[in-house]
Amino acid sequence: MNLKTFWEAHVFKRLLNTLFYHSGLYKLFKVKAIEGLHLGCGSCKIEGFINIDASLESKCDVLGSVQKLNFPDNSVKIIYNSHVFEHIPKRRVRKVLSRWYRALKPDGKIYICVPDLENLCKLYLENIKKEKLTQEEWEKICTITNVIYGGQNNKYDFHYDGYSFTTIKYWLEETGFKNIKKIDEKPDFINFNDSSGYLMDGLSLSLNIEATK
Repeated sequence: MNLKTFWEAHVFKRLLNTLFYHSGLYKLFKVKAIEGLHLGCGSCKIEGFINIDASLESKCDVLGSVQKLNFPDNSVKIIYNSHVFEHIPKRRVRKVLSRWYRALKPDGKIYICVPDLENLCKLYLENIKKEKLTQEEWEKICTITNVIYGGQNNKYDFHYDGYSFTTIKYWLEETGFKNIKKIDEKPDFINFNDSSGYLMDGLSLSLNIEATK
């Protein structure tokens, strides 16, 4: 491992980045416009973005909660999060969306990908018609319920709510977003496979939405 690779992977770098942004130190410097924030990045990094996650096991640049962003107002061009929004408690949804909205530049884009509750319910009802399930059918049911409720393998892996296009659109409009629409294709800046591409029996398990500030 060379020095650059070590520095990129080292937790010390992430802690310095975290201190810089969450303490407000950035206000002492002329911080240029941020290309994008990747919230809840996990093991997937978007090049040129600031990748944020609460887990030390992630490949984040900044370690911390995506619910408590402390970036300058009107400084971010794009916010992307895939299967993160459902991890936000209901009582905090409005406040969190407002933080994200403030951070975006005018005409900035937000991409929110969540489990598609409508499709998941269709698949669940279709797959529980039998009284006796094969192992393969049982595993399919478990996949569906894991996507709805979270895998529950650690303290972060729980879902607080389920969403359809109508409910996500409501929250986004309440916050001030416009031009809210479903998207089928990955944004150009995504060059990896993440939860937004989940499919089962030809149906998308992920509801992928784009909106504009």
